[in-house]
Amino acid sequence: SKFPLDARPVESPLYPTSNADRNVIWLRIKPEFQGTLKPADGLSVVLFMSDFSMIRVAFEIYQKSNIRTNTSSLHHSVWIHESMPDPLGWFLVVSECETISHGRARIESRIFDESRKCVMSVVQEAYFQRLPDIKPKL
Repeated sequence: SKFPLDARPVESPLYPTSNADRNVIWLRIKPEFQGTLKPADGLSVVLFMSDFSMIRVAFEIYQKSNIRTNTSSLHHSVWIHESMPDPLGWFLVVSECETISHGRARIESRIFDESRKCVMSVVQEAYFQRLPDIKPKL
């Protein structure tokens, strides 16, 4: 696969382990892509991860109610807590959607390195457009 991330899901709204609408996933750059990374690339790697996985939690909230949607990001704010994370490490991305209403969702994520240090906090607002239901042909 040409996709550079190795993903290991822990929890999602479709497969919950708690009562929270939360998506928890471990991410890292796949070994076949790690050869191009330099130690200074850690921040770019974590920024890419933050944008990759955040909207999924809200998407799955709609999905578990059998609502089909198209999605787009409206706003993405980032707070950097560590300036030199290890670009080759695993990162735990914990995303929660506490506000979802009228097709808009506010998602908060915290990204932790392998030593449990929060390296980045992110808030994203997303828009969800409801799609028509698919009618069975039979």
